[in-house]
Amino acid sequence: MELFDNPAIRIFAGPLLSALGLGLVLRLAGGAGSGRRIAGAGIGLAFAWSAAMVFGAPAIPPVPGPDALVSAAAAGLIVGVVFDVYGTGENAGGGRLAGWPGWLEWGLILAFGAGCAAWLLDGFGAEVPVVMALWGLTVYRLRRVFGRDVDVLAGDALAPLAMLMMAAAGLGLIAAAANLESSRDLALALAAAIAGFAMLSLFDRSLRFGLTPVLGAGGGILMISVRMTDAAPFLIPAVAILGFILFADSLFRQPALARIGAFRWGRFGLIALGGTVPIALAAAAALIGAGFGGY
Repeated sequence: MELFDNPAIRIFAGPLLSALGLGLVLRLAGGAGSGRRIAGAGIGLAFAWSAAMVFGAPAIPPVPGPDALVSAAAAGLIVGVVFDVYGTGENAGGGRLAGWPGWLEWGLILAFGAGCAAWLLDGFGAEVPVVMALWGLTVYRLRRVFGRDVDVLAGDALAPLAMLMMAAAGLGLIAAAANLESSRDLALALAAAIAGFAMLSLFDRSLRFGLTPVLGAGGGILMISVRMTDAAPFLIPAVAILGFILFADSLFRQPALARIGAFRWGRFGLIALGGTVPIALAAAAALIGAGFGGY
């Protein structure tokens, strides 16, 4: 375990290679069917492993609280994989409710948001419905923009992964500004895990953006955000500013950048570039908040 004492291994290389390797194994094992829908489980597994490195193995039975990320991540991983294998997850990504699978999927998405908030905050307070609503709008935005029937992005997981990767990196930066070391490490590890799966998606366009990567990558961001804002409420404006990353696709839709945006790697790069502006503003807000928050 001495190898993982090195932050470069524990926070960056470990999650990135784990998500990439596990995603490739799941993709090959599942073949052209479930493999392309559940390969994103590599993100959830890498995030759960990173959380376990920070907080240790969850208690049996699991108990709620701000450090209960491992059990919450495991629940999201199980729900996502089961649905994408057995729940006809092909409709995932269209932003539409296509029959009972679509209704079930959105029910699971909203229930996961409410459940994570209640689990980490140790109770159903007034914050839970607010978190659930914001979580639902976030997923809807990702699904709406990158649905199956939307222009050149049809069914492509790479673009929403770029947004989630930048959002996780932004959380790590504002956590560092607030001296929240565990949240910083978890957010950066999640960003590395998403980057690892994005590398696989870059070479395999058939990978889906179904419930598994939504609860693995997006769910990880949700959990870290809830934990951070509960520990340091002055970070709420900074976390809210990161939401503008969800609109970074407007950059490659500009006529002047159309040539770059015609390529998948170009869209990924432009989203990452556009995401740096909200991250910089969020970091500034976090530093200002930390100055007034007594940190």
